[in-house]
Amino acid sequence: MSQPITNHTSALPSKNGKNTAATPTLRQKLLLTFASLALSACQITGPPGSNVQQPRQSLASALTQLTQAQTDSSAERPKQLLDSAQALIAVQAYDKAHQAISLLPGHLSDSQTAQYKLIKAQLNLINHRRLQAKQLLTSLGQNQLNQSQKAIWLMLKADLARQQQHPQLALQLESQLTPLLDESDRRQQTKRIWKHLASLPSHPSHIPSNIEKAWYQLASIIGPYKPLTSQSQEALAAWLKQHPNHPAHTLFEDARSIIVPENNQRICFAAPVKSPEGKAMQLGLITHFYEIPKHLRPSVLMIDTEQFHQHEDPNLCDTIIGHIPHRLLMSWRQQMPSHPIINLDIRRLLWQTKANIAEELTLQASRLGAHRAIIIAPEQGLGASVGNKISKSWRHQGKLVLSKLTYKPETEHSKGIAELLEIDQSQTRKRQLEQILWRSVDMAPRRRQDIDAFFLIANNREAKSFVPLLQYYYAQDIPVILVLLDDPEPQTLAKDLKSAWIYGSPWIATSAKTWQQAAEKLLARQPSPLLLSHFALGYDALHLALAWDKLKRFPHLAISAATGTLSANDHAQLNLQGAWTKVGKHGPELLEPLI
Repeated sequence: MSQPITNHTSALPSKNGKNTAATPTLRQKLLLTFASLALSACQITGPPGSNVQQPRQSLASALTQLTQAQTDSSAERPKQLLDSAQALIAVQAYDKAHQAISLLPGHLSDSQTAQYKLIKAQLNLINHRRLQAKQLLTSLGQNQLNQSQKAIWLMLKADLARQQQHPQLALQLESQLTPLLDESDRRQQTKRIWKHLASLPSHPSHIPSNIEKAWYQLASIIGPYKPLTSQSQEALAAWLKQHPNHPAHTLFEDARSIIVPENNQRICFAAPVKSPEGKAMQLGLITHFYEIPKHLRPSVLMIDTEQFHQHEDPNLCDTIIGHIPHRLLMSWRQQMPSHPIINLDIRRLLWQTKANIAEELTLQASRLGAHRAIIIAPEQGLGASVGNKISKSWRHQGKLVLSKLTYKPETEHSKGIAELLEIDQSQTRKRQLEQILWRSVDMAPRRRQDIDAFFLIANNREAKSFVPLLQYYYAQDIPVILVLLDDPEPQTLAKDLKSAWIYGSPWIATSAKTWQQAAEKLLARQPSPLLLSHFALGYDALHLALAWDKLKRFPHLAISAATGTLSANDHAQLNLQGAWTKVGKHGPELLEPLI
């Protein structure tokens, strides 16, 4: 049936919880990267106003700028390289930006030195290398910078403060930054501040500026955990009138007239709670519940969909969210047409996401400067469909698919990779030469030289086979752009998927260990198994249930979630922007763009 979250005594925080990190066995083959996109029963589309062609054009322009800077032999070359690096960062071509500044000469003017340090600090912050970024920013005084450089310096200082968990300082710096921005940059700033509004304390420890005061007031009216109701809507209208020139107006300018509930503090979470998926989602939701300040926590009722009967009345819920069977979904929508019912039915929606994901992967390959790629994908199923979409998207850009390797699960891949890279042909030539010379020849096999990117679609087990094989067969310098078809094992990412670019949810890089420890604390034992992708969905479910009416009414709003950045488009359909994780020497690193 159903029972409130407060009756789940086994889920309450325990002071005697273990500290040993959980080591779950992850077996379910669900598409981690795309699972987080299944947070709505609506059809999923791209971000509001998204146009894939526009970022591709910006990227092409930035890459052309780099090429011209590389060939420039005049005195303007340092300036051209610095400007191209800044343009490449703007389109998230971070490796190319590193390449641009690595070509700078040793002698730069004072202004160029300041610009170089700002670019280097920005790249460090993108990779969460806070100490190096802090040293660079500290070495720059505001009197050394022109107005545009000062704006970048303040933005980077604010981002550093956020990464160091100092939200008040970040808001102070953002408030100093506001007057230096033009209208377009100010729009981006409001989105940046809104994403981090949940971290703001209720009462600042310093005397805030007028801009800061208004942000604090806005957080108290319609902050991340404050549902949109008719009362908060009236308070928001009064706030907008009281602060007519505040930059936050850009978040609400396209508001649509929709009916908002009088109250949205009764959340029903529906799922088959005894299944591994349901348990993980329930645990994620409970974890998030106890992270919400006590005075803002909603009432949460757990509904076991395997025991719930259609004749029972769900009207005690303001919002229903979860993994809802089709029979209950249809019944509830008929009974409660005005209630938000957000379905996390992953299987039904996965196939709708493959085109968007293919575009993301090919755009990332373009950022790396690739033109000739090889696709490695399963022989059938969703992975095969994603591979076909990648091939179509890549060719549509005028790029070349050199070859495509399709594989069956759990088979030996060494021979297939050797043939793909033409290592077998090189070994054959060596044997033929030895037969001609009648003696052994000391010659290392050579792979084909025309490849500049691999697209790999695989589950965790297959990826841990393919990536080392590509490196073993002399392709360690070619980027592997990876989509995982199931939960990765965080503890093995650094060892087996080194140098791979993984598209998916931010938790791959930042949260897996933290969440496992949080789950242990709640249960006072190790959770086994813990399906982390479903844990992330459950974690986001509560946030989404509270924010859904705001996202529908205000298309420019977005929330930072475990599965990515969530927003709604002009048709009140949910969008999710994923993140890129690069597996480096010290494990997976989240490459989060500075907006």
